[in-house]
Amino acid sequence: MPQDQGTIIIEFDEAVDLSNFNPPSMNGQFAWAFNEAGLEPELSPDGTELTVYLPAVLPAGLSLEVVLAGYGDFYGNFQSEETVWSATVAGTAAPFYLEDGYRWTASGTEEEGELGNPTPTDSWDSYRFYEIRERSGANQWEYAEYDWQFSQQDYYDILSVTSSAVSLVGFGEDEGSGFEEYFLSSPLLFFELPFEAGNSWITTGSVVLPEGTLNVSMEGEVIGQQDLEVGQMGGTMVTWTDAWKVERDVTISTGGDVLETDNTQFWIVPGIGVVREIYYEEDLDPEDSGWHRFEAWRDLGDSIR
Repeated sequence: MPQDQGTIIIEFDEAVDLSNFNPPSMNGQFAWAFNEAGLEPELSPDGTELTVYLPAVLPAGLSLEVVLAGYGDFYGNFQSEETVWSATVAGTAAPFYLEDGYRWTASGTEEEGELGNPTPTDSWDSYRFYEIRERSGANQWEYAEYDWQFSQQDYYDILSVTSSAVSLVGFGEDEGSGFEEYFLSSPLLFFELPFEAGNSWITTGSVVLPEGTLNVSMEGEVIGQQDLEVGQMGGTMVTWTDAWKVERDVTISTGGDVLETDNTQFWIVPGIGVVREIYYEEDLDPEDSGWHRFEAWRDLGDSIR
């Protein structure tokens, strides 16, 4: 067994035929762990033990579940009833998962159009690449977004993270000649922690950019926990379970004029991070008005459909 892998060993009373074996369903947490390991299950030579590979280190508090059925013995007797296997990793799951160097990808669609007209003028497939980086400052992290295959950084938020809140303190943007960092006059609250259905908040601040000072208002609400059906992975239905839905509205203005409004819906699985995101922006600048929408799911592997 590779030294960087953990295992689940499923024991059978007698030798089994797995030629038609396919779990009917599993949660996204299990699918994520399975794909992170990157190894196919192995049946022992005598057919009585199935070894399923997972990463040796899993996030604390991660809830794993898979439903087993469709296996049988070599006499044609198949297990038609479903058996649920579940386990929870020891410890408490981090509500908003951060680890230095942690990367993931998301895929979905983008579209844009004219203000007042919901019909898109353009739409396309979209892919996002994210990375978490720890800064030297106390409890500060960068939530970075890249373009194709992490080859070029596009943008990053600078977050202050404590046990009770995730706050935006600044951001970095590529200004053509390199990245510049900008800091807010006061932190804007991204998320209150721990998540609790019904929690809501509003914070305001300002930021000085080369083109002038912008006022920013950020309003958020925790909707509650939901299960999200992703789709089939090799014939197995995958569903993210107990994902926290958080909605956030941002208004950007200068003087008394509103320049932009954004709405973002996040679904966050403790121990994993953001698994789905829907972003809608309206640019109200008369010289460059329009709307833009982005919807994506966290990738679990090429076999997800």
